[in-house]
Amino acid sequence: MEEKKQGGKGLAIASLVLGILAIINSFIPFLNFISYIFAILAIIFGIIGIVKKNGRGLAIAGLVLGVITFIIATSINIATSSVIDDTLDNSSVESKTKTTEETKKAKYEYTVDRQYGDEYGISYYIEGSVKNNTDKKYSYLQIEFICYDSEGNNLGTAVDNTNNLLGNQTWKYKALFMGTAENVDHCDFHEITGW
Repeated sequence: MEEKKQGGKGLAIASLVLGILAIINSFIPFLNFISYIFAILAIIFGIIGIVKKNGRGLAIAGLVLGVITFIIATSINIATSSVIDDTLDNSSVESKTKTTEETKKAKYEYTVDRQYGDEYGISYYIEGSVKNNTDKKYSYLQIEFICYDSEGNNLGTAVDNTNNLLGNQTWKYKALFMGTAENVDHCDFHEITGW
């Protein structure tokens, strides 16, 4: 009889020790699967210890720690996986955005035929054409250039826009820079936007 009591107490102690190990390991992300093994053993040994009625308090403590470990480890795993999913979703959104921008650029072809200031030195123009490479009709289309002086300082933008550019149609633009034309050294293409 004494031997059975000793066996029950040994299992209760084992349950408590395994419960403590389980709860400690449950806080380690990606490695906390080990805590599940400890928790299962702690629960099994705890139940056996409770049934044998020797070291019942230790067995209950081990059992409780095993159950708490399951809750903590599962919560941490869910939280960690949702962070990973968010990261993957964000990176996929970024790559989709890049793809959309690249596609947008491929929708149009543009040429710059000439850049010049008017005879009064009041305004500066960039002339050329934009080809709509799609079958889509654009209600509005805008081309924009950034203009610089001879030292490379940004002087502002030259812009032109049009309405109702049909699919596969070419638009002859004349982008206007409102400023002193004699200060402009050159204008560089910035972007085409449309909807």
